[in-house]
Formats: sequence, C-alpha cells, structure tokens
Amino acid sequence: MSELSKISDKKLKCLLEECTLLTDPLGRTLIKKMSSPHSPISINEFPIEGFTRTEALVRMYKFEEIGVCTSKMEKNRKNGTDYYRVFYPTGLAEKIAKIYK
Repeated sequence: MSELSKISDKKLKCLLEECTLLTDPLGRTLIKKMSSPHSPISINEFPIEGFTRTEALVRMYKFEEIGVCTSKMEKNRKNGTDYYRVFYPTGLAEKIAKIYK
C-alpha cells in the first residue's frame, strides 16, 4: 500500500499544492537559479525569462512559507542607502536542485 493512501485528505491536498509549486517550470527555474554558485537571488534579478516579475516574486514568498528559501533586506552595495530583498536557498532547496540536475 502506498504511503500516500495513509495520509489525510487535508495533508494530501497540501502535499499536492507544494509539489506543484516546486515542479512547475517557474518553480524549477527559481530553485535552480537560487541554488547555483551565483546564489542568492536579489529581487533586482526579476523578471526571470518567460515569467513576469510579479509571478517570480510571489513564488519566492510562497517558497519562503514552505521552507525552500529565506529572505532578508540588504543594503545596496553601490550606493549604501537603498535596501532590497535577497532570497537565500535553504538545505531543502539545495536538495531539490541536485535532483533537478
């Protein structure tokens, strides 16, 4: 018997929603980019090719909710007065990125 058949309907629905976030084209692209040697991702790097800036940003906040990334505000190194949000991969994001390679 599958492990999936043993979980509640509510947990199964949540699992399916999270799987969709992680496996659709936008999710795969963001996870690969975030876990690359050029990590972290700055909000200034959006939009991601093929997706709007809003789509990418909303997805990053959803990733943060499910533990795929963390974010914080950082000072702009060029002028030192502006701040922008930067997203960092968690261990989970790095594991997923290895699977996607």
